Amino acid sequence: MYADDLCIWTAHNQVPIISGRLQAAVRSTAHFLEERGMTISPEKTVMLPFTLKSFEKHRVFIDGQPIALATSHKFLGVVLDRFLCWTQEIDNIKQKTSAYTNILRAIAGPRWGPHP
Repeated sequence: MYADDLCIWTAHNQVPIISGRLQAAVRSTAHFLEERGMTISPEKTVMLPFTLKSFEKHRVFIDGQPIALATSHKFLGVVLDRFLCWTQEIDNIKQKTSAYTNILRAIAGPRWGPHP
């Protein structure tokens, strides 16, 4: 059984310290889950650093497999990107609501529709 929708985070101004903290947290979390009959899937796990600094040299591993670095990821229905600019999330919301907006425009035209 897999554990879904986990989030581990840490903050520091030095990437090696962040990497070390994350590796320790991943080990601890994996051990905790294994005691309860669950595992972390390395293939479905991503690391999303919110920084301009490079994480390529400081990878975090699950069972010897490196965690994939991502530039954006959907977590609990919200798309996060590494710059926290929300552009992709706003575009997704606009796309989902555009059909409804167009229907409302058609219903409430200036020459037809409900009158005040």
